[in-house]
Amino acid sequence: MNLDIEGKELFYELCHRLASLKLYAGKRGKESIPFSFPAVIKGAFPGANGQFAAVQYLGGESALKHNEARGVVLRFYLTRLQSVGVDQVIIDQPLYRTRLKGPVRSPYYEYIFTDPLATVQPLIDELFSKLEVIMREQIGPLFDELPVHSIPVREWKQKYFNELTTEELYHILQARVEVFVIEQGCIHQEIDQFDIEAMHIFLEERGEVLAYMRLLPRKTEHDEASIGKMLVRKKYRGRGYAKEMMRQAVDFLQFDWNEQVIKLQTRDHQKDFYQSFGFKEIASSQLDESLLHINMQLEHR
Repeated sequence: MNLDIEGKELFYELCHRLASLKLYAGKRGKESIPFSFPAVIKGAFPGANGQFAAVQYLGGESALKHNEARGVVLRFYLTRLQSVGVDQVIIDQPLYRTRLKGPVRSPYYEYIFTDPLATVQPLIDELFSKLEVIMREQIGPLFDELPVHSIPVREWKQKYFNELTTEELYHILQARVEVFVIEQGCIHQEIDQFDIEAMHIFLEERGEVLAYMRLLPRKTEHDEASIGKMLVRKKYRGRGYAKEMMRQAVDFLQFDWNEQVIKLQTRDHQKDFYQSFGFKEIASSQLDESLLHINMQLEHR
């Protein structure tokens, strides 16, 4: 199975189908993406806390290195299936499925697909259609109210300050100084105390940070959780990085931190971009680091 064509096509089809069940994609690894319920469902259903499913390439890092994959694996964890009453759907569909395996504390089923998407598409359609019908019944009106989580195609990193390597921190600060101090012609103290409390989201290739932003918890820089320091380096603009990064930020704040209100500050010429994600202007312009900024806010109720 060619990793660039057949493998990736099947991999991302399974990811998007899991997202359609209102599952949240966690931190992406080199060869797998885990999926869990958002916090609001975990709180309502005993046993729903923890990983619900995962999609991974069959063959591990070696397959990725040589641009090959023996197949794609779709894993479902039994305890989470039982928590929303959909375990029988998996049991009733044995084609491509393994027997129950894994440790006693966290048993799981795996569908091992070694055929291309066109071959297994009917089975996938039937499987996810049945899962959605029952999950919609079990979860109720909340199911339709929850947003569909976006799936990152590129391998974005999400790290707290103490998880950053020395090299990653250096490249992040290098990019911020380049954009916010040199490019914008604004001499200011770019490094502040909030970096230590932030979640840092960035795209890095060959030791260079292409795009970056940081997320701050409530009661740090602002009363609300906030998005800040967002940048795409000049030579990498126009490739969709900003939109992809924003989707990740909003998803992370809503699903991981369970935030209902998100704040940010922006320049007037960038206002339309943030409005496309549902942000609204909430206050008049103000000076920040000698530049005029607009306060904007997103509310998810």
